Amino acid sequence: MTRDIKLFLLVVIFLNILNAQRYYDQQTGEEYEITQQTDQKIIHAFLKENKAKAIEFNPDRNSNYPLRIKNRRGNWVLYDSRQESFIFKEEGKRYSFEFPDSHLSINDLAIAHRKKKKYLVNLMEEEIFDKISFDQFKPIVAMDTLHRYNEQDELEPMISSHITSIAIQSNEKWGLVELSGEVYLSRNYLYDFPEDIPAATGFQGFQLEMMENLRKDRNLDQLVELDDNGYHFKGRKRKSKLWGVYSGEGVARNDIPAEYEKIVYHNGSSELYEVWKDGKVGYYNRMHELVFEPEFEDLVLFNLDYTYGCALKKDGKWQLYYVDAPKKMVEGQAETLEGLRELWLNR
Repeated sequence: MTRDIKLFLLVVIFLNILNAQRYYDQQTGEEYEITQQTDQKIIHAFLKENKAKAIEFNPDRNSNYPLRIKNRRGNWVLYDSRQESFIFKEEGKRYSFEFPDSHLSINDLAIAHRKKKKYLVNLMEEEIFDKISFDQFKPIVAMDTLHRYNEQDELEPMISSHITSIAIQSNEKWGLVELSGEVYLSRNYLYDFPEDIPAATGFQGFQLEMMENLRKDRNLDQLVELDDNGYHFKGRKRKSKLWGVYSGEGVARNDIPAEYEKIVYHNGSSELYEVWKDGKVGYYNRMHELVFEPEFEDLVLFNLDYTYGCALKKDGKWQLYYVDAPKKMVEGQAETLEGLRELWLNR
């Protein structure tokens, strides 16, 4: 037997000893390990002492949660070998806890059940995230390649995995939960399949919390980030289905009122918010100031070599305006954008 195999067996045996729950018989003074091989009389006495009616052993022999018991309410409660005690005993009056699978356990997460709904659980902090319930879940797993030295002092690759987020289904639609100390629903329940959900935002917890509060406080059913850091969003009202713009750090403000059927954010050398209402378009500048009410037929952000202008179409004719103010860049109008460019060049 090689040294590596011996070491592996030793570690497994040691872990199994550590993970074993013990029962002390006060009548005989004997102490027993509670395992699948334990005599059924001892198991029965152990269950009676813990006011439980069933026991189940974790098929993952290296788990920190080697067993769970079913209490008199019919809910399962986990045993934590690190604490050498059952956890969530009080919560077990209302929730039933699953063994964490290999991916969830890496993040110290598990699933709890209550009234046909599922909830995420932080095992380390003994916290149930009861603000988000779901019917199904699918962990989104990232694979990392690490390198370590073997016995020959050679670097060899080692594959590790971790959960970046969790797709959850409620009422036949899928959304996305992100983990940042707490858990936050960063993608609304809008998708038919978990594969359709956009990637996780990767925002900090306080920004994910702001998104969650925005949905609740402003009654939004959609929230779309407009930057890469989670400070800038457009959101749609649940009832009216009209869009507005919000921004902030931790606490959000309403920059553009939720009055528009569509908002298109143009971000680049020139920044503006294209807003549509009743089939007409107008725009706000980068300071969230209304430049034009929606009264035009079309809008094009116009590249003029060294600067930008905003081309607006009304009554079939194009006119050229400054991006930040309702002022014409050139007098006159044209039937085409190329004609408008000629007006600019020949000004």
